[in-house]
Amino acid sequence: MISIVIPTRDEAANIASLLAVLAAEPEPHECIVVDAGADATAALAAQAGARVIASAPGRGRQIRAGVEAASGSVIWMLHADCQVPRGCLAVIRRALATPHIVGGNFRLLFDGQDRFRRSLDGFYA
Repeated sequence: MISIVIPTRDEAANIASLLAVLAAEPEPHECIVVDAGADATAALAAQAGARVIASAPGRGRQIRAGVEAASGSVIWMLHADCQVPRGCLAVIRRALATPHIVGGNFRLLFDGQDRFRRSLDGFYA
């Protein structure tokens, strides 16, 4: 099973759409939202079926809490504003079935068309 850990802080505008996409994935998985905010993120995540953990702010602290709560053999860290491709969990499972592969990431693309964001797209490729 894949455990998806999502550290959040005031991500109510993003969390529901990410969790909806992940819920449609047929691969076995769990979503753990570790929330350190004051908005409706935690309530929206719980409503979407995610396990919600309250945390003090701090991305490292939140990631640790999510990893400690995870029950999967694979842990995938996501930001709440990510857009993930359909079939992403199957891609992860297939990639990790290759003996010499122990981790990885999907290609990162940043919103916006300014020169800085386009340079980030190229850098992270």
